[in-house]
Amino acid sequence: MLQNNTHKFFIYAIISSPTSIMGSLSPSTFDDQISVASLKTINFALLEKKDRSEVEKLLAACISAGFFYLDFTSSSAENLPVAKKTLLEVMKKYFDQPLEKKAVDSKGVTTRGGSFSAVNRDRPNESFEHLAIGNYELLQNPLKTLPIIFQQAGDLVQTYVSTCEHVVDVMLDCLSDILGLEDLRQYHLHNKPSDTILALLSYPGELTHQKHTDVGSLTVLFSDQWGLQVIAPESGRWEWVEPRVYQAVINVGDTLRFFTSKKLYSCLHRVIREGRASLEGHRYSIAYLLRPDNDAAFVDADGARTTAKDFVDAKYHIYSAPHDEQQTSNILTGGMEQILGVEA
Repeated sequence: MLQNNTHKFFIYAIISSPTSIMGSLSPSTFDDQISVASLKTINFALLEKKDRSEVEKLLAACISAGFFYLDFTSSSAENLPVAKKTLLEVMKKYFDQPLEKKAVDSKGVTTRGGSFSAVNRDRPNESFEHLAIGNYELLQNPLKTLPIIFQQAGDLVQTYVSTCEHVVDVMLDCLSDILGLEDLRQYHLHNKPSDTILALLSYPGELTHQKHTDVGSLTVLFSDQWGLQVIAPESGRWEWVEPRVYQAVINVGDTLRFFTSKKLYSCLHRVIREGRASLEGHRYSIAYLLRPDNDAAFVDADGARTTAKDFVDAKYHIYSAPHDEQQTSNILTGGMEQILGVEA
């Protein structure tokens, strides 16, 4: 149980590290005997042009690991990695504030802050901070939605979010075309209420994220530090996801799998602070989490018809539930443990 001096709120982020010519971070010298995942790298500029071979490559990644890198070179989103670096600097200023000052930004809503997102002054190694900036709320009222430090950064957040909107729209268009489906974007209209968020996350201690699949459709993630692991479909074993400075990690979430009649794989992943990740300091990550419009309907992993809003609420509940309760439902892992044949 958290103490009275514990505050709850949300956020995702990143810090700079030495980079190689290729834009990957310097490899850790820690040999933890865990392999680095061989994820595909997709060229976003070619996706914008609907290049057939690149779209096929995108589909192959989405029906296997459900995880891949996205390279923005020479695309209309080329500045996204640069904006990420600037956003990180603002985030660090935000998280460096006293807890009392950050606590006023709590929205009092589960999907904008929850029991699993907390800072305990007495147990700093078992806490993290999570600030969720709602996509729809940002569009409606930026001044009410953004903490003052982010307002002082001008249109940084708005530009970052609008770029991410374009990125996910292009991927949804490409997947719709190659799968012969009706437009997947119809379930993800950015001007309709949804739980799509820009998530800014700060891990000052050792707390990690348990195994899970993402609740939404697509995640655009930047993190410059080791810690993220994914289940390899071929072996059923955990593998490291190499952090890259100039490329985002993209993963398929539960609802996109459901909207495609389970043709795509929702990626089973986790964040840990062991092995090579134990050498990292304060960990930050920035994630744009695309989720369907609240009223979008689909059939979930248990065969029940539900709406996106109800599904998100159920998943957030299970995130913070006792482990015994987590094991009674497919919600936490999206049914992917059964698909992969593992109990990770």
